[in-house]
Amino acid sequence: RALLSSTIQCFTHMVKREGVGAFYRGLSWPLLSKSLEQALIFGLNTEARRRLPLSGEALVVASGALAGAVTMGLLTPVYVVKVQLQIPPAERVQAFRGPLQCAAFNLRAYGVRGLYAGLLPSLIANPICFGVRFITYAKCQEATLSLITATDPTLKVGVNAEAKEEPMHAGAASTEAAAAAGGDHDPRG
Repeated sequence: RALLSSTIQCFTHMVKREGVGAFYRGLSWPLLSKSLEQALIFGLNTEARRRLPLSGEALVVASGALAGAVTMGLLTPVYVVKVQLQIPPAERVQAFRGPLQCAAFNLRAYGVRGLYAGLLPSLIANPICFGVRFITYAKCQEATLSLITATDPTLKVGVNAEAKEEPMHAGAASTEAAAAAGGDHDPRG
C-alpha cells in the first residue's frame, strides 16, 4: 500500500481506483441513521427532562446523557452497518448490495452480538457527549433569548413550564413573539 501525501492525491487515487461513486458509498444509510438519531435524541431528552427528579443544569446534563445512552443502545446496529458499508469493497468480508443485506449478513455470521459491536465504548463516550451537547444547547438558547429581549424588550419571550423551565424552541418563541407584536405567525413559514 502506498501512502498518499495530500488530499488531492487521495482524491485522484480514489477516482481512478473506484470512480466518483466512492465518495457517496453508503450515503443513504448515514442520512437515515442521522435523522433517526436526532429525532430520538431530542424526543428522549424532552421526556427525560419531564421525568428526572432534578432541576437546573443538572437536569439538562443528566437528561442529555440518558438520551445519549438510550439512543446508542437502540442505534448501534445502524452504526455497525454504516461503518461496514463505508469500507472499500475490496477490503470487506463480503460485498453488500445495501444496508439490509449487510445487517442480515452480520446477524447470520455473528448473531445479535455482531450488530452491537462497539456498544460498550459508545455507552461510555456518548452520554458524556450528549450531556455536554444539551447543556451547550440550553446555554445557546438562553443567550439567544437574552439577545432577543435586549433588542426589543416589548417582545414577550418566556419559558416552557411543561419542560421544567426549559427555554422555548425557536418556533414557539417566534410564534409568541409575533403574537405579542400583534401579528399573525404561520409556523409553516
